[in-house]
Amino acid sequence: MRRLFVIVSLLCFGLASCSKPEDTLVKRMEEMEEIMKENMDEPKEGLEELIEYFEEHGPDTVKLVMEAGIKLSNIEGDGDREKRLEELNEKLSVAFKNFEGTIEKFGKAVSKDEKAAERGKEYGEKWEELFQAMQKISEGEFSGKAFQSAKEASAKVAISSLVQACNDYYKNETQFPLGEGKEGDEEILSDNELMSVLVGLESAREENPTGTSYFTFKKAKGSGDSLVDGLWRTKNNARLVDPWGNYYRLVFDYDFDAEIDEPSNIGNTTQFGVRVLVYSLGPDGIAGGRGEKDNIYSWKSSE
Repeated sequence: MRRLFVIVSLLCFGLASCSKPEDTLVKRMEEMEEIMKENMDEPKEGLEELIEYFEEHGPDTVKLVMEAGIKLSNIEGDGDREKRLEELNEKLSVAFKNFEGTIEKFGKAVSKDEKAAERGKEYGEKWEELFQAMQKISEGEFSGKAFQSAKEASAKVAISSLVQACNDYYKNETQFPLGEGKEGDEEILSDNELMSVLVGLESAREENPTGTSYFTFKKAKGSGDSLVDGLWRTKNNARLVDPWGNYYRLVFDYDFDAEIDEPSNIGNTTQFGVRVLVYSLGPDGIAGGRGEKDNIYSWKSSE
C-alpha cells in the first residue's frame, strides 16, 4: 500500500523539481487531492478513481519528467539551474505540502479497510516499472535509454490492465471474449474486435450484454495509422496500441484447461494456471531477429 503513495509522491515531486508547466502539475495534484478528500469514508472507491486517473496520466507524466530533466540539465551555468529550481520550489512547495498531508490521511483510511489495502498493494506492484523510471530520473539518467524505459513502463501498465480486464470479463461472463466456436488456445489482437468488447461499446452487446467497461486507459496519441501508446475509441470503434504503434497480442485459454503454450515464435514452454497471456512485440515490432529480446510479457518468458 505504501508503495502506491510513494509513487504518487515521486511522480509529482519529480515534476516539482524540474518541470516547466507548473500550472499543469498543480492542477494534477489538486485533482488527485480532491479524489482522496471526497473518498475518505469510502477508500476502496477512492482508490479505483485514483487508479483510473493514474492510467490516464501516469506514463505521460514520467515521460514529461524525463523531458523536463533533459531541459534542466541543458541549462548552462549552475547558478541558472539553481535559480530555476528555487523558482519551482517556491511556487510548488505549498501545493505539494498540502498534497502530502492528504496522501497521509488517505493512506491511513486505506490501511484500515482490508479490501482497499489489498487493491492498493496490487496496483502499487503494477507501477513498479514506473517507480524504477522515476528513480533513474532522480539519479540524473536522462538518456535515450531512459526514454525507452518510460515506453516499456507504459506498455507494462497496459499489459497488466489488459490481463485484469480479461479476468474481470471472465468472472462476469464465465467465458472469454471472442471465444465462440474456438476449441483451442488462440492469439487475438487488441484491435476493434476485442477492444469494443472490453470497453463496452454498443456494437459489442452480443459479447458484452451489459455494456460493462472492463478496460480503461489513457488516450492514444496521433490518428489513423499513426496512433501510438494508448486507447483510441469512438462511439463505434476502439483500438489499443503499444508505445510503438502496434497492437498488443493476447493468447486466451479457450479450451479451459488452465494451460497456455507460449506462441511458438517466441518461446517453447507452457504457462499453467493463467487464463490469458498478453505481450507486446516491443520497439522493433517483430518476433524474429532480436525481436523476442525486446518483447514485453505478462509472464516470465522462456526466451
